[in-house]
Amino acid sequence: MCKWALLILVSIWGPLGLGKGFVPPPGAVAAVELGGWVADLVFSPDGRYLALAVRDRIELRTADDLASVGSMSLPEGKRAYALAFVDEARLAAGCADGTILLLDFPSSSVIAQSRPHAGRVWGIALSPDGEHLASASDDGTVALLWLPELSVLHILAAHEDGACSVAFSRDGSLLASGGHDGAIRLFAVPSGREVARIKAHSAAVWGLGFCPEGFLLSAGSDGRAVMWDLSEERAVRVLAPGVKRVREARLRPGGGLIALATSDTKVFLWSEGEEAFIGRLLGHKAPLWAVTFSPNGEYLATLSAAGRLILWDVAKLLALRPRITGIHYSGRMGRAQYIVVSFADPNGDASRVTIDLVQGDPVTVFVSSFSVGLETRPSGTGFAPLGPRSLPAEFLIQGRWKKGAFTFGLRVDEPQRLELRIVVVDALGLSSEARSIGIEAMPPAP
Repeated sequence: MCKWALLILVSIWGPLGLGKGFVPPPGAVAAVELGGWVADLVFSPDGRYLALAVRDRIELRTADDLASVGSMSLPEGKRAYALAFVDEARLAAGCADGTILLLDFPSSSVIAQSRPHAGRVWGIALSPDGEHLASASDDGTVALLWLPELSVLHILAAHEDGACSVAFSRDGSLLASGGHDGAIRLFAVPSGREVARIKAHSAAVWGLGFCPEGFLLSAGSDGRAVMWDLSEERAVRVLAPGVKRVREARLRPGGGLIALATSDTKVFLWSEGEEAFIGRLLGHKAPLWAVTFSPNGEYLATLSAAGRLILWDVAKLLALRPRITGIHYSGRMGRAQYIVVSFADPNGDASRVTIDLVQGDPVTVFVSSFSVGLETRPSGTGFAPLGPRSLPAEFLIQGRWKKGAFTFGLRVDEPQRLELRIVVVDALGLSSEARSIGIEAMPPAP
């Protein structure tokens, strides 16, 4: 049984320190420091446990509070980089030397092993019927294996520069692989025949996953996550969070939410069915390495490259989003016109407001003199230029408000129709649903 220390994870909510107790970020139920890089994590099929690939061993933790259950040492010289549960007791592990291990966790024994690759195994996936295991390797090959003996069905020459990821379709008839070449290749199962090739990204494809509708979700080191309609080999949605790399993209079981692990220490959340951005989760200090949802969608586990693991309660997290409860336009008052926005924030930590120009010529947005607790960013400038190609204007909210309102003003040079999009963001990084307002803006009275 391995030992570790729990870390008090408070990030922007307070100092970081060691101890048995800790204060997780709002919306999180548990957080631990694992003391270094963890290669992969995966929930058990019943959702009760999380398995972690930690150097030369596999750690098992409870999925509701991250308490330690135990660990299993791998055979000498083996280091796991990819994990997949076969059932509640058996776990497949892809290793640095190209070996695939089938492990029985209760007995801490190796049931079967095979070495289909000459390089590190970066990705591993179980077919829906439980008959096949697929693996992606640095040597450029994708292996399709029979379970439980791990005998080789096919070794597919998939990606010349190395394969990174694999995923089975929901009906098990297709196997998708992603490579360092930015391509996605599709193979028929069990024949191994290639049926399609998509130039999906301009850099490595580290994450793949099939959606219930049959779409394929890919994550690339070009900073994008893309949803693909495979029947037409076209992108139907592109998520570009403005980061260098997207390491993984995961869809919540049952739909409704997409989570991205990115290179800039934040977990990005989008709604599945529309373009609505939900937020950037704070709490990690190093680039994100992995994200995964529990099988019932209740929890989201996020893992950084430094080994910080946070377990989020998804329903609780979404309930913390701030809401814009009303928008009122004053009409012209002297040299300007004013917009009053009221909001509610369950956690009382609303921190900033963004205002984007959707339609209209450039305008100047400024904080009105009677708006309490609001200031521009950068602080003290008083004015923020706003144009069709500019970044949104951003204001800071001072103080803690579970219910509040703020006022900002507009100045224009000539009469015009404006449409503004307004979003309130809290300290955790959660965003309100965007609210838009259309106004007939007027220049200052002569």
